[in-house]
Amino acid sequence: NRFAQRSHVFDTSVVFLQGHDLMKGGVFMALLWWVWFRKLKPGEADKREYLVSALLMGIVAVGVARGLAYVLPFRERPFTAAGFHFIEPFGTDNSQLDTWSSFPSDHAVLFFALATGIFFASRPAGIFGFLYATFGICLPRLYLGIHWPTDIIAGTAIGVALGWLGAREEVRRLISRPALAWIDREPAWCYAGLFLLTYQMATLFNDSRDAVHFVLHTLKSIL
Repeated sequence: NRFAQRSHVFDTSVVFLQGHDLMKGGVFMALLWWVWFRKLKPGEADKREYLVSALLMGIVAVGVARGLAYVLPFRERPFTAAGFHFIEPFGTDNSQLDTWSSFPSDHAVLFFALATGIFFASRPAGIFGFLYATFGICLPRLYLGIHWPTDIIAGTAIGVALGWLGAREEVRRLISRPALAWIDREPAWCYAGLFLLTYQMATLFNDSRDAVHFVLHTLKSIL
């Protein structure tokens, strides 16, 4: 944190990178769709099974991360920790995260789960995914005081473990074969649904969470 407030351009650039879904999930979803539609080399097997499984395990990963955040003791984020003397970089506004426990990092859980699945489908794309998840998504969250290093490490471990589990042949085929058969039968409906799903994953389901909160609040006011 000792580099904070040394450069206004650098700090605000990190804030921009961390705060915009296009720069986080958008890049990952574009990577996943590139692997899905890329032209296969002669004799290369179709590896869409890994991507379908990765999408499902990514959803599971977010659920696991949110569940752990609720059941484990609340953990303050670095930018609010008393006695830590955190220096907020220029342009930082993390006030919306004050009431959220920092452990584990749901960003690390989701994007490392996806990167692991992508890796099994395409090693170059998977390596890019791992590097981008590390330096483009997780490192800015450390710099801005949103997470402690152990939040990121634990999230990475959970994400990689779930991604690896989803890539196992028994699990992968159980998940992906019915889905791929459905996609082949009803491509219009399925690709429309996959677009909405990957859009929500790119934003870490923020719109879906808001919709659920709105419905619950409305029902509470009516009842």
